[in-house]
Amino acid sequence: MRQFEEPCRTVQECFTRHARYIPDKLALVCGEERLSWLQLNEGMVKVANGLTAIGIKKGDRVCFLMPIMTKTVEIMYGITKAGAAMVPLSGMVQPETLALIINDCDAQAIFVGPGMDALIEPIRAQINIPEKNFIAVGFEKEGWLPFESFLSGVSSIEKWIKADFDDPWLILYTSGTTGEPKGSLFTAHGRYLWTLNCAIGYHFNETSSTLISTSLYTAASQLVMQPTLLAGGTVILLAQFDVAEWMKLAERERPTHTLLVPTQYYMLLAHPDIDKYDMSHFQVMTSVGAPLLPDSKKEIIKRFGPVFMEMYGLSEGVSTILAPEDVLRKPSSVGIPPAGQEIRIIDNQGNECPNGEVGEIVGYGPEMLHCYYNKPEINAESIWVDEIGRTFLRTGDVGKLDEENYLYILDRKKDMIISGGSNIYAADIEVIIFKHPEVADCAVIGVPSDKWGESPRALVVLKEGCSSSEQEMREWINERVAKYQRVDAVEIRPVLPRNPLGKMLKRQLREPYWEKVGLKK
Repeated sequence: MRQFEEPCRTVQECFTRHARYIPDKLALVCGEERLSWLQLNEGMVKVANGLTAIGIKKGDRVCFLMPIMTKTVEIMYGITKAGAAMVPLSGMVQPETLALIINDCDAQAIFVGPGMDALIEPIRAQINIPEKNFIAVGFEKEGWLPFESFLSGVSSIEKWIKADFDDPWLILYTSGTTGEPKGSLFTAHGRYLWTLNCAIGYHFNETSSTLISTSLYTAASQLVMQPTLLAGGTVILLAQFDVAEWMKLAERERPTHTLLVPTQYYMLLAHPDIDKYDMSHFQVMTSVGAPLLPDSKKEIIKRFGPVFMEMYGLSEGVSTILAPEDVLRKPSSVGIPPAGQEIRIIDNQGNECPNGEVGEIVGYGPEMLHCYYNKPEINAESIWVDEIGRTFLRTGDVGKLDEENYLYILDRKKDMIISGGSNIYAADIEVIIFKHPEVADCAVIGVPSDKWGESPRALVVLKEGCSSSEQEMREWINERVAKYQRVDAVEIRPVLPRNPLGKMLKRQLREPYWEKVGLKK
């Protein structure tokens, strides 16, 4: 006798539902464009049918290199409606890295947006994609299939493709700033669970509207965009971040949610016109990408009310949330894992650490990556197995849990400084340096030392108009840190490198010092 199967739910099925039951509700806003749910889903369906027409099959991988625009959203989820896995590409990496990623994921087609073809042309001969499947969105060029031609004659009638639990749905690559990029593969059902958990954790529902100004290829943007769309809410896109334009758009559209990286929050808090705009409509303001300074968290709560949430996480799916009610009582923490996830701390021997002890953060949850694509050796290195056989992801981050199991991030394991046998965590020194009234940005890194093996060094960006000397800054820091944490020197820099989500690129900062002595760190 036939029984009911366990359904494999997908994100894109929810969009079909919204087009059917709330067709006229506003789904997407970008500049002058305003798409209803019927229009947005139809755009996705046409992309899916266009992909099928050029030979894309269930399980194939399709890349996109696109700016923030409505077509990007249609393309992203049109790929999944075709049964393929989407592979977002960053415009911030070098062309050679793009070629490596495109070939590594075995892509069969690529969508490229206006101005971004300049990144593809130098490497096109190296890319293993059929010539006819280079699709130009918003530009015309010989050798490219125009997006309009790609859609010409394509049906807007949706063709259902049954999803299975282990279907590849997304391959999300690291930026390549810490070594060779590796792709986190997520299944259709796993990404549905992740989106559903984000909707619960960040309080999204059908009345939600979310203002997004971070690139859509990032896991951070998907963290708030996908739950909003899943719930039948409205996504508002700002094509290029400018703090004044962001405030104007926020006041005009009155979104309930937003996501900003720390750099954007610092710009917002420092803007002289911040009090001129009505921000009372925000219910949740989220920060991701890098730790936000505790004093800035308090300032956000003071200005906007108890709406601020901080998220620590990896693109692989491990995360914690610091809820608004915990920001003031635990401002240095990044919170606790959302429902369905678990966080542990382990030592160098793989033993679980008691609360209060420092070790590597490992995480577990049904929404995590299925595997690193084509990287069996990295899969093996990244797994920690608990007492009942569950596979946790080794994050490479160093932290500790307090008596209430709230997580505190101390460093990247590879960024930890070992000086004279003592473990030094850069975050402990950086939080002191940021208290200096003339410091705008800083990073502490380990540099070679004949006496100690390596020593901490502070790289500092001063606020505009400030003039502290390197020696004065060094003395100020070393008066306030423990003896073993004292920096060997301070270097004043005009700027420090960060990725698009605000995370400091410490590997890039360390390399020149270690290359001089013929070593890597």
